[in-house]
Amino acid sequence: MSTFATAAEVQAIRGLGTFTSDQTAAVTAVLESATSQIAEAVGRDADWADALIDDELAPATLKAICIEKALALLSNPSGVS
Repeated sequence: MSTFATAAEVQAIRGLGTFTSDQTAAVTAVLESATSQIAEAVGRDADWADALIDDELAPATLKAICIEKALALLSNPSGVS
């Protein structure tokens, strides 16, 4: 599945240097999960998300939601509240 945002976009916004391979993998997993959850929430599937991404029609809001989820992971990798 494609994602509404990329690890490179998260890295650029974060602005703290390059990700380790583990960080890249974790961010990518969160972006995939967030994209899937968004599609499910609006009653769509991965094909819908992929079509939006392929046609560069994904709303900025969807990208922002995914990036926010990834940044939350990076700021609290253990998930402790």
